[in-house]
Amino acid sequence: MSSRKAVSAGRPARRGRQATPRKKPAAAGKVRVPTITSWPAVDRFLGHMARIDAQADALCADVNRRVQAVKDKATARHIRLAAERAALEAEIEVFAKSHKTDFGKDRSIRLAHGRVGWRAAEQIRFTAKVEEIVAALEARGLDLAVMVTKRASKDVLATFDDALLADLGVKRRRVDKFYIDLDEAQLARP
Repeated sequence: MSSRKAVSAGRPARRGRQATPRKKPAAAGKVRVPTITSWPAVDRFLGHMARIDAQADALCADVNRRVQAVKDKATARHIRLAAERAALEAEIEVFAKSHKTDFGKDRSIRLAHGRVGWRAAEQIRFTAKVEEIVAALEARGLDLAVMVTKRASKDVLATFDDALLADLGVKRRRVDKFYIDLDEAQLARP
């Protein structure tokens, strides 16, 4: 045995341990799964899948709970900051309204931390009921100004009989879809 220290992956080995070559991680999507040879083996796989699902669900629930706690804390802080900013903005606007004569023809005043002023703006305000406005727009062919989302609902179409579907230009197709249904009660047992 030589007095040189073994090196693994470019790093010296820990004192008192022999360095071992590192295994390459399996490439994504290339996980080796043993070949199934019997129904009891399929059942073992299902049990293992159920345990994996339970662990993944627990992990996701824990992460979601932690993320929600952080979000709640940040939201509360953000609400306080937004309220404070709105109050400051309202105070500045009240002051500016009472000193409107101080604004020159530029209609603004430049200060050390920004600019305060009056800017011309347009607002669209409905003077009639929205339904009447939409009807008037459609009557004039101004559909571009009407926001409507229309789609056929496949879930509702699935409840119709085949004759009606055929009249509508829709066809129902029966397919075999593979599924796995894990026994949750079995999973709860140790």
